[in-house]
Amino acid sequence: LVYALFGRARQLSVGPTAMLSLLMRAGLEGNVPQKWCPQSYDEDGDLLSGVVQSDICSEAYAALALTTTGMVGIILLLACLFRLGFLVTFLGHPVISGFTTGSAIIIGLSQTKYFLGFHVPRGHLLEVLVGLFKNIRYTKPVPLCLGLLWLFLLLGSKRLAKKDVRFRALIPLGPLLGCVLGILLVWWCAPLRDRYDVQYVGHVPQGLIPVAIDPLRPKNILSYRVFLSIRATVISAALISFMESFAISQALASQHGYSIKASQELFALGCTNLVASCFTGYAATGSFSRTAVANSTGAQSQLAGIVVGVSMLLVLRFLTPLFYYLPMYTLAAIVMKAVVNLVEIDVAMHLWKVKRWDFD
Repeated sequence: LVYALFGRARQLSVGPTAMLSLLMRAGLEGNVPQKWCPQSYDEDGDLLSGVVQSDICSEAYAALALTTTGMVGIILLLACLFRLGFLVTFLGHPVISGFTTGSAIIIGLSQTKYFLGFHVPRGHLLEVLVGLFKNIRYTKPVPLCLGLLWLFLLLGSKRLAKKDVRFRALIPLGPLLGCVLGILLVWWCAPLRDRYDVQYVGHVPQGLIPVAIDPLRPKNILSYRVFLSIRATVISAALISFMESFAISQALASQHGYSIKASQELFALGCTNLVASCFTGYAATGSFSRTAVANSTGAQSQLAGIVVGVSMLLVLRFLTPLFYYLPMYTLAAIVMKAVVNLVEIDVAMHLWKVKRWDFD
């Protein structure tokens, strides 16, 4: 909601991402201050070996994550104030195209675990491919067939909508209809759940997002000592948040024929993270998979982000029980169908022929 009010990228969906989540996890573990988590320190003030602060001091760890998110927002707003957005001009189109294409391929491959029925490790492309081939013998045929069927139905509905204007509504409604059919199938056919290992969402907590102002009172968020303990995480998260979001936004702007300003994106992301930190959220940036879904379903303006935000609040408040039997292969098919549009093979082939240096 906040980004939709201040941002310029029309299709960008902002929220937590895997990259920022991993960064926050690695950077905050072991850095919860002693006064927040005394049981993780010895009498001399040294961190006890083998202690996982996120387990023994979960509330303090969450408070530190909220504080980090607030600091990320402040740094992004300061970068906007000092007009540091010009630094992104050094990101050439081949870099942005390579980032979006590579991310699309990795995200698409990571979703295959819901088709194949076994775990696929996260990481770079080689790790994902090795994990796929190493465990291919554990493939479960029923989720694979259902996943491929849903993927073909989604691709076919989009192709039909482009050919015949009478079916144009299938572009935004196709994923929704796929979810409804998937829920009905898994709910009605119990053997899919019990015998054939079809994964589904399960219980989704119901209720609105709680306010979390107390952990972020000014003496915490502006504490120099707290900032020193997590400065590397804060600065890295702010940098990655902006670069990842801007790269996706720039690619979409080029695809749809409009322009965005780096300073405006800094301001929008800064406000987003600052507000998120007050509502139990953590560092947010442009989400590649969710943006791909928004782009593929016809989002044309920032109003799409407002509609999604309001819809999510209503769903969290009233409709979460309806998603209990939502199959994971349906969500995977939606994501895979969406990221196909962001794989720029034509750009890669052009660079290969014209300028090998940029291709590499």
